[in-house]
Order: sequence, then C-alpha cells, then structure tokens
Amino acid sequence: MERAGDGVHGAVLRLIPLALPLLLLLPLAGCDMTVLTDDNWRVITNGEEWLVEFYAPWCGACKAFAPTWDNFAAEHAPKLGIRAGKADITENGGLAGRFMISHLPTLYHVKDGQFRKYSGSRRIEDLSAFITEEKWKNIEEVVWYMKPDSFNMQAAAVLTEVGTRAQGVAKHLMEEYGVPQWGIALIVVVGILVTGVLIGITCNLCMEKLFFRKRRAPSSEGEEEKKDK
Repeated sequence: MERAGDGVHGAVLRLIPLALPLLLLLPLAGCDMTVLTDDNWRVITNGEEWLVEFYAPWCGACKAFAPTWDNFAAEHAPKLGIRAGKADITENGGLAGRFMISHLPTLYHVKDGQFRKYSGSRRIEDLSAFITEEKWKNIEEVVWYMKPDSFNMQAAAVLTEVGTRAQGVAKHLMEEYGVPQWGIALIVVVGILVTGVLIGITCNLCMEKLFFRKRRAPSSEGEEEKKDK
C-alpha cells in the first residue's frame, strides 16, 4: 500500500518542473526597464528623467554590468523617480550612429530634451548619487547639432543603418555563396561609383531646371519685344 506521505512527495516532485520557469522569472517581475529601438527611442524625450544604457550582446563589459543595471532599473530607478532604458545597438544600428556610440556600455542621462553622456562609476551607489545629488548638472550638455534628434544625427543614423545592412549582405554573400573578400570589395567600389554617378546626374538635372531656365527667360522676353517692334 502506498503511504500518504509518498503520494504528497510525488505530487511535489511533479510540480517542480511546472514551477521552475515561474521561479526563474521572479527576479524580473519588478523590473521597470524600457527596451528602446530605432522606432520608439523618442519616448525618452517625453520630459521625464531617464538613464539609458547602450550595449551589445557580445560585449564582455556589458554582460558584467547587466545584473547591476537590471537591479538598478527594478529597485532604485522607481524610488529615484526616473525611468531606465536599454538599447541593443546590434539590433538598432541607427541608434549607434544617432548617439555616437564609440564604446560599450555607454550610459546617457536625458531630461527635458537635454542629453548628457555619463562617464562615472557604474556601481549602483554612484548611479543613485548621480541622480539624487544632481551631478548631471556638472556635465556639459550635448550641443544642439549633435543631439540625437538633430538633422546631422538623423543623417548619421541613416548612414550607420545602411552600413550595418551592407555588412549583413556581405556576410551573407561570403557564407552562402562563397564570395571572396576581394569580390566584396569590388562590389562595394562599383556600388560607390554607380551611386556617385547617379547623384551627379541628379544634381545636374536639378541645377539645369533651377538656374538655366531662369537665365533663358529674359532672352525669350527680349525676342518677343524685338518681334513686336
């Protein structure tokens, strides 16, 4: 006869595989982290105070910082009255160009449309003091023509995104079709030449329409006056 204790024990063992995923999700339950992308990044300009991390999955320093940043976003950011976000630049290449990301991880402080790059310690205590003591006021604001929403940085975002896509295409050609590196270089050179020719033709056509027509207009009027005489 099976004892009652054995039945309870067996039931508990059967529930463990079902409960394990829930247990793993518990540390993230209180996380108030906003994932930023090329499409929604402007949410950080909504007037609230933000700290945003730019990272890459392959970055060792980013991996080491991830638990601290998740803890800060879940436990400290709400108490400080700020929002925390993160952006994967490998999935959102435009953001890397828009924010001029040159090293990882990079933290930005954003408030009232003002952007400042954080360069202090990445310990939770120092991050918290940066907000409570308003140390961000000691950091020079990003100048207007380098702000992520400026025309210059929008252009940089487009160029970065094009470069990222080009790298993906090159990698695909090399891995799937065995195209050598010199072949990729040749394709790039030809692409640049063709693009330059197309841009030149377009500029010439625009110049002709804008300026040469204006120059011809007076002569045509003069000819009409001569005919009238």
